[in-house]
Amino acid sequence: TISVLFLKESYRLQQYPAFQFLVYFFDTRFGGGMYSWRLPANFMVLRMVSFNMDSYWAHHQHRKSSNDVSIDSTAITTTNDDDSHPDSAYDSLLSYSAYMLYAPLYIAGPVTTFNAFLSYSKRRQTTENVAIYAIRWLGCLLLMEYFTHRFPFFAVISSGLVQHLTIAETAVLFYLTLKIMWLKFLLIWRFFRLWALADGVFVPENMIRCMSNNC
Repeated sequence: TISVLFLKESYRLQQYPAFQFLVYFFDTRFGGGMYSWRLPANFMVLRMVSFNMDSYWAHHQHRKSSNDVSIDSTAITTTNDDDSHPDSAYDSLLSYSAYMLYAPLYIAGPVTTFNAFLSYSKRRQTTENVAIYAIRWLGCLLLMEYFTHRFPFFAVISSGLVQHLTIAETAVLFYLTLKIMWLKFLLIWRFFRLWALADGVFVPENMIRCMSNNC
């Protein structure tokens, strides 16, 4: 995990002559396309941490259960999606690769635990209504389209007209620009969550309220 972090952050050193060999790993001309591998590396590290912690807790729990003769193994049931799985589940390279490279959550998350991912791979989620969530996402998309066509804030900022505005107009401009940026990221993150929900995997919502709702 630490080695992936160091490798990901080493792109900052490629400008120095002694580290020119790093150019091959980060130059998109040699691979990676428009979305280089180092961009989602932080999410991959979080998934690595989740897998290692789930695996550790599962092995520790199973050892404790096997050493306690008073526990009836037939009475143990799994009711939580975050509960541990048999030890063999953590030794499966296929399950680990599927968790690390799961397409709906690979680019922008959100991150879910390995135990939950493995549970939903066997049993589809029923917590969230996918159709209602998709309608809500489409409503946000239409709102974004309306704002970008009706209020071209980004064009005003990039054109240099800000210096001709009053203080009140500048404050309103930047405040609403932040709103649009928040809405943009909401669309991105909720799209990938919607994709995961449609695939049967429930993941936590990371955009639970508006940026101005801080109470």
